[in-house]
Amino acid sequence: MMKKLFCIVITLTLCLSLGAAFAAEDIISASEFIGEEPAEVPAVEAEDGQRVFDLAGLFSDEERAELERRIAELRQDIRPYDVAVLTADNGVYDTQDYADRFYEDHGIGTDENRSGVLYFLDMQNRTVWISTAGDLIGIIDDDREDEIFYAQDPYLGSGDWAGAMMAALDKTEEFVKAGVGQGTYIYDEATGEVLDGTQYTDLHDSEYYRRQTIMGILSSTGIGLIFGAVVGLITRFSIKHRYAKKYQPVAYDWQSNSTLNLTANNSAVTNKFVTTRVIPRNNDSSGSFGGGFGGGSGSGIHTSSGGMSHGGGGHKF
Repeated sequence: MMKKLFCIVITLTLCLSLGAAFAAEDIISASEFIGEEPAEVPAVEAEDGQRVFDLAGLFSDEERAELERRIAELRQDIRPYDVAVLTADNGVYDTQDYADRFYEDHGIGTDENRSGVLYFLDMQNRTVWISTAGDLIGIIDDDREDEIFYAQDPYLGSGDWAGAMMAALDKTEEFVKAGVGQGTYIYDEATGEVLDGTQYTDLHDSEYYRRQTIMGILSSTGIGLIFGAVVGLITRFSIKHRYAKKYQPVAYDWQSNSTLNLTANNSAVTNKFVTTRVIPRNNDSSGSFGGGFGGGSGSGIHTSSGGMSHGGGGHKF
């Protein structure tokens, strides 16, 4: 009995000693060893309004300035949606989560849903990644992601990193203005389950599309008013000019210069034919919001280690 008790005491002493040694040396914590705590995204001292984060140093000063100018123009055009560009060449623990966490930690996305897109060039893993949030999850679906990657490929193949980002920005403007593709649905990337995507696919009440509708109405109304005013002025001056002439009555003997002949028509209808045909009804419901880009695909959604929902995907180069 005493021998067993002695063995237990010795074992506990050894375990406590090893634990104290590890803590003193700061080797690794248990939570870090099993991966419960995600690696941290490096904090960047961003300037006010900065949206190009070139941690890998891929862009020249001129390219960086041009990208910032293009993004500022695009953000103004599609506000409140946000756009940013990120590059990194080391410390990327996971391309997807790195991009998502950078999006969250650096204040990208300015509306209540933090809607926007981050384009990430991961040079460590040779991957270009798209991280979307809010309304942009539905707008940039899987098919449109592929279109963006296809547009970037020639630039990535030649090492024109700024050109690849410019191509992505041009596609972003195109897709936002088109709206959600017809038939787009949201699904859980982990399970493949189709989710209720109302938040991401019904954008009638979003600020951007509401503003576009109002601008369209004002534009069409304004053009109609201008056209009507021009026609009215032309008509007014034409009538005024015509009636400004001095009236000169012309004598005309209508009784001597007119005739009236009346005849009776005795013809009768003998045969009558009626031809009919059925015109099929068009049941094609192609009037979904955002037309012009029919055939929408699925758009996957996942949760980052920071707890925020994102869409997006990646492409090796």
